[in-house]
Formats: sequence, C-alpha cells, structure tokens
Amino acid sequence: MPRGQPAVTLPPPLEKPSTDLDWAESHLQALYRFDDRGRLVGRAAPGVGPPPRFHLVRTRLGVIWRFAADLPDAVVRELARYAALEPGCALDADAPPTPPDRLEPMRRVLEACAPLELVAGGPAFRLPATLDRASLEELAAGSAVATGADDTRLAQWADDLGESVEALRAALPVAVSLFEGCVVSSCRVARGDPSGFTEAGVETRESARGRGHAACCVAAWALAVEGMGGHALYSTAWSNRASRRVAAKLGYEIYAEDWHFR
Repeated sequence: MPRGQPAVTLPPPLEKPSTDLDWAESHLQALYRFDDRGRLVGRAAPGVGPPPRFHLVRTRLGVIWRFAADLPDAVVRELARYAALEPGCALDADAPPTPPDRLEPMRRVLEACAPLELVAGGPAFRLPATLDRASLEELAAGSAVATGADDTRLAQWADDLGESVEALRAALPVAVSLFEGCVVSSCRVARGDPSGFTEAGVETRESARGRGHAACCVAAWALAVEGMGGHALYSTAWSNRASRRVAAKLGYEIYAEDWHFR
C-alpha cells in the first residue's frame, strides 16, 4: 500500500527511523490516536482537542498524509488523489519552501464539506544523530527538570504556571527556567510517549521572551527525553520566528514540513 493511504492497522513507531519519511511516520503516530483504518480520532495524550481534518507531511523524499475519521469517503479519495501527486520538497529551516502544488484544490475539497478554521504549514525538527550533548548540557545548565510524579517541586511550578499539578504530571518530563524564584518558561511533553517519540510543548511568559529561557528549557527537556530512551521532536509554525530560533540554537535539524487543515 502506498505511503499515506489509510492503513488497516498501523505499526508501532520505528525504534530507529532511517529516512525522513520514517521520521515523519513516527511523528504522526506520536501526535495522534488512530482507528483501525488509520484515520485520526484524537490527539495523543496529554494533548486535548480534535485532530485536524487532514494532515499532510512533506519531506525531501516524498509525502505522507492522514485523514480525520469523520471525513466522508468521497472526500478522502479526492484528497488522496491530490496528495499522491505531491512531490518531495527541498527543506531549509531558515525559510519556508514553496507551498504544496495542489494546496488550493485540497483546500477547496475540504471547504466543500465545512469551512476551514486553519490551513498552516510549519517545520518539523529532530535532534541530529550525532547529538552534541555537551552543547545541550551547557544550554540546559540554568534549568530545573522533573521526571517523576512525586517530585515536590511540581506543586510550586504548577502554581506559577496557573495550572494543576495533575496536568504537569501527565506531561513529564517537565523542564522549567526560573527568574527570581518563579517559573518564566517551561517545556513538557505536548503529545506522545517520552520513552518513544514525543513532541515538545513550550511556553514562555511574554515579559521573559528573548532572554534564552525557552532554549534553556527545551535543551533540558530534550536531554531528559533522550535519557529515557526517547526521541525529542520539535515542530512549530513558519510564522513563529522565535520558536525557529530556539530550534536552531539547540542544533535541531529539519526533516519535514507539516501542513494542518482544520
């Protein structure tokens, strides 16, 4: 069955992806929950909210894609026909590539069912195979990391972040950057399994941005995930230059471009 076609069953994420397409496949499996047809039924824990109606991933080697479970079969077939014609694309972390050749036809197919709230693309990053741990450790030196649910610091961090301790426990490992004793930036598991493939979720107070706090947190979080035997993935929007600067500072390498149709 060609890549991107709805599968009867999905294999577990690859332990050691060998190509960009393998990484893209493992990333999708970290992001979502699937039905037995390979359709999207929800976001993977601890994420919340519905999945996109259509998720297209472009790599240098080609594309893969997934559909929401509630899309009509006729729409799925038409989208798959367009997606199958999309070529791979050159990727540069500093600038977005040309949009998909069939972006507008795909948009029209979905809008014929219901208006789209969002159509957006953005880079997906992974740590390089030759991970420079010394560089990451230097960046992470000013952060604090919790990997266990019994870590007593989580209560204070939750207060600083304005959320529940349970929410942080569900997103371990959690790394924070402190200023004058208060959390100003945090990085945690947004979706996926920290012992497998997991996506970073980063938040920084507006007053603390541009001071290196986010890079500090992401570095510490990535080291914690890698230490658990997992793969610390990172993705963002092309419009989020600050987030892309964090990825560059940590030495993350681009392997794909995500397109979300919601």
